[in-house]
Amino acid sequence: MLIVSPAHLSRHVEPGPTAEVEWRSSADGRQIGRQGHSGLSVLEDASTSGVVGLSLLPKDPEVILVLPPLSVSWHRVTLPKAPQNKMRAVLEGLLEDDVLTDAADLHFALEPGAKPGKPAWVAACNKPWLKGWLNALEASGHPVSRIVPALAPVLETSMDMGHSKMPSVRPVMHWAHMAEQSQWVASASLDGASCLPLPASKGDAMHFISGLSRQVQAGDQGPAAGETLVEWMADPAVSALAEAALQNKVELITTNEWLLRATQGRWNLAQFDLTLSSRTRAGQRWREGWRQWLSAPQWRPVRWGAASLVAISLLGLNLTAWQESYAIDAKKAYAARLFKETFPNQPMVLEPELQMQRELNQIRQAKGQLGAGDFEAMLAAAAQAMPDGMESPMQLTFASGQTQISGWSGPDHEADTMRRALSMKGWRTAMDADSLIIEPGED
Repeated sequence: MLIVSPAHLSRHVEPGPTAEVEWRSSADGRQIGRQGHSGLSVLEDASTSGVVGLSLLPKDPEVILVLPPLSVSWHRVTLPKAPQNKMRAVLEGLLEDDVLTDAADLHFALEPGAKPGKPAWVAACNKPWLKGWLNALEASGHPVSRIVPALAPVLETSMDMGHSKMPSVRPVMHWAHMAEQSQWVASASLDGASCLPLPASKGDAMHFISGLSRQVQAGDQGPAAGETLVEWMADPAVSALAEAALQNKVELITTNEWLLRATQGRWNLAQFDLTLSSRTRAGQRWREGWRQWLSAPQWRPVRWGAASLVAISLLGLNLTAWQESYAIDAKKAYAARLFKETFPNQPMVLEPELQMQRELNQIRQAKGQLGAGDFEAMLAAAAQAMPDGMESPMQLTFASGQTQISGWSGPDHEADTMRRALSMKGWRTAMDADSLIIEPGED
């Protein structure tokens, strides 16, 4: 997974092939592996080399574009019943009085799982600016598979941004960080999301804390009222200033960790005319499911079960192989023992089956008995297999237990008939041009 965001989390970075971006890569969606900065400012003489900023990004099948907190505004609406292809126009009509610019120039996106007749959060951002980023990344060979906001309201249905579903608790998060070369406090709760400058003076800090307290108290009067859980967090670069200004101890959360948490949520702003193809969405769901299976805590028992099943299977295969090897070794030991008992005068046992066959042949020859490999035995078998009326061959050759018969004067099918008859009686036969080759069969 490749996480891409405008440099310095700035809404003022214009998109394009030479735009400055910050990128982070994660193999499991839980930890940042590599990170970097790409743009003209880090290149040497890019104007003459032809190398542009976005082309330096690492290749990854899943590219997530994270929008800076100040680039997205949030609006609460009761979603009317309307066809999906009309919903964009409906949102324009609902929000035209709430936005500071022409609604046609804004891109809208609904919260995950939004249902008609229910209140829902709507994200709005500059549409030409966002499309410029999408086009620039695609042109550089990094098509975006998902668009997520760096800051979003906490959803009642899932308690996003790292919170578990706790109906009796209203989470409120404040995160101090650097963006656009200034210090900011990003705040998110069930009642919305905002990003305000971090106060520098003590008087401003008191006024700021008072405003945040009023926001929390106002939120407690809502329909989901409950115990408020406030989290104070800060990037290490501004932690000292944040503790002094916010008058609270802060948990250190780096920008990397915050953006990674944003990608773990369910938000995807690629909707309406910026929606992704069904194939891209399917690939995205597959990658996300695979990453969840590999690293999510709830899948740990399944992973352990799968690993145990593989281990047991491998152990079973090794045990079966060991048993087969043991059985083969036992047969070899039995053959060697039988040969040694039958022929005790033999000093060494190397190939007991071959040695026993050789000794038996020698005994048979010593007693004047014919063996399967003798010429007389093969000749008698060939005579019995000859079809009636077949003329005798003109040439017989015997060497190394093999008889070759050739010089047929009859039709070819007679030799083939003879070959099949010998094969049925256990002899090994083959035709080589006009010659019939006979060898003893396997015992």
